[in-house]
Amino acid sequence: MPLAPPVAGGSGIAAAAIETSASDDPHESTLPLLKRFLRDARMPSWLVSGLLHGGVLLFLALWTIVETKHDLFTLQGKLEREDPTPIEITPPMDRAVVEIRETEAMPDHAIVAALEAVEFEQPEALTATAPTQPLDAIRQMIDGLQQPSSGMPPLRMRGNAGVEGRVEGKRQELAKQYGASEASELAVEAALDWLVAHQQNNGSWDFDLSKAPCNGQCRNPRTNPDGQATPKTAATGLALLPFLGAGYTHQSGKHAETISRAIYYLRGQMRDAAQGRELMHGSMYGHGIATLAIAEAYAMTKDADLYDMLRDLQQYIVMAQHEKGGWRYQPGQPGDMTVTGWQIMALKSCQIGGLPFPTNVHARAEDFVTSLGSQQGTRFGYLEPAAEATPTAVGLLLQMYLNKPPGDAAIMEGCHYLFELGPSKTNVYFNYYATMTLHHARYYGFPEWNAKLRDFLVKTQSQRGHERGSWHFTDRFGSVGGRLYSTAMCALVLETYYRYLPLWEEGDFPL
Repeated sequence: MPLAPPVAGGSGIAAAAIETSASDDPHESTLPLLKRFLRDARMPSWLVSGLLHGGVLLFLALWTIVETKHDLFTLQGKLEREDPTPIEITPPMDRAVVEIRETEAMPDHAIVAALEAVEFEQPEALTATAPTQPLDAIRQMIDGLQQPSSGMPPLRMRGNAGVEGRVEGKRQELAKQYGASEASELAVEAALDWLVAHQQNNGSWDFDLSKAPCNGQCRNPRTNPDGQATPKTAATGLALLPFLGAGYTHQSGKHAETISRAIYYLRGQMRDAAQGRELMHGSMYGHGIATLAIAEAYAMTKDADLYDMLRDLQQYIVMAQHEKGGWRYQPGQPGDMTVTGWQIMALKSCQIGGLPFPTNVHARAEDFVTSLGSQQGTRFGYLEPAAEATPTAVGLLLQMYLNKPPGDAAIMEGCHYLFELGPSKTNVYFNYYATMTLHHARYYGFPEWNAKLRDFLVKTQSQRGHERGSWHFTDRFGSVGGRLYSTAMCALVLETYYRYLPLWEEGDFPL
């Protein structure tokens, strides 16, 4: 039975208290001698020379894991490349691990004072020896560690990307495990309450907050000097995602009514197409983001009322793919990295819910993402091969979603690049994708990255009047999307710990 139009309503602010104290690694006493050596010691230069010139080629690369208060992981994977050109993997050394950086425009006047008041703790500098062996050496090292010693469980790719981590109880467990704080969980709940207060009567959200129900009570509604399409379907889907990411659905939880109204709105906006049905409102951004939200709602509930809706939306994405594998604003256009990112995430979420990911679509998408890579697949561009920060974050994540192992040398070098850039003070789009990438790659620097960005977001969340629970940062994305965009994206960053479990987990490899 289709969803009936629910009655509008609100909800109060709820707080989720989380214990954040970390514990020592429970497997420390059982770690093999080699792993403990790689983790805790700096390999001196004379030993490196001895190993290389003495012909001892069992292990030609060293990955040092820095002690933190969080559980860290090592990855093993097999790398095969035709290009023999060396990749130099050089994580930052002997400096503060990560800094919040300024990019593009500074934040607007409304939060400048707050930014200046933030006192960032200085984490201990890295003192690790950077692995700088050529690609062939890294390949041999990975091959040599493919079969782990006793006490070192292998990693395998999760079958469903981990939406089960959102349920009550599991959310709290994973938040504590992967680096949430009590304050960050309170910030998520405050953001959801702000979103509830800004939902329109028909169940939608709009990037333009000058209209009802906000009526200009919040600053930074949006600007759009280029007249870009900013679909209400995209705004509605983007606003829905943080509710779903925190474990709330249209069937359960305090926000069930809000979510039901939004799904009802999206169902009513679907339009027939040659294949499937569409929610574009002028742009594939609208369709991709809205489809992602519906796919997550279905994966979490298996609500039969959503199945046909999701299948039609998936078919439209498949139809809209360009022959070379990407997606852009209109169906059939040659692709760009960011629009493609939303479509692949939507298709993978359909797959999580049990809908097939067509093989030819998967292969073409992988080819397209690879085609935008540079520097042996460690950097990515938006429309062509380049080394751009945000496209690199998107490209690395998509490669992992398209089944490339995070232990791949190019993935790890790309993670080093993101890590060295550090989180942005203004570009929440970059922060969202980079955080997801480092989380899924189980990158050793994720705890430091996370602590810095998490605390920055907590301290810059608005606490005043009608804006309470929201964020706004002025840059080319934040200006067009306004406060609604910034708030939804920041909430998603703070849900990283449980929204998707890492793509790779410990366990036996399937035969």
